[in-house]
Amino acid sequence: MLILASTIGSHAVSEFKILVGAALNVGVTPVEIKEIVYQSVAYLGMGPAFDFVQATNNVFTERGIQLPLEGQATTDPATRYDKGLAVQKAVFGKMIDDMYERSPKDQLHIHGFCPRIALATTTPAQASTYESGS
Repeated sequence: MLILASTIGSHAVSEFKILVGAALNVGVTPVEIKEIVYQSVAYLGMGPAFDFVQATNNVFTERGIQLPLEGQATTDPATRYDKGLAVQKAVFGKMIDDMYERSPKDQLHIHGFCPRIALATTTPAQASTYESGS
């Protein structure tokens, strides 16, 4: 799976197609392969990643893998917020409640800062810095 991801990062579409076939041969699932490709969008952008989506779909079609793949969602619009907040609290702990408590009650954004967006882009190491007040 790391080799697939690094091949995407190298923009090597032809090699990627060969490696997708090899990955399927050794037990990497179609869902895992698609997830690797989908995660690349954040690093490459949609344009370059699209080539890898197409390459993956072509290999899957050649292999008789039915597309689209079965959905993997564990949330829906009604549960997304609560489940996402639970994950954030599991990772960042009390800091989440503190951020919401310090946020103005009548607006989500203060001077371009939104706690929800900040949490989505914060690493655990950064979270410890925030908690210590540094």
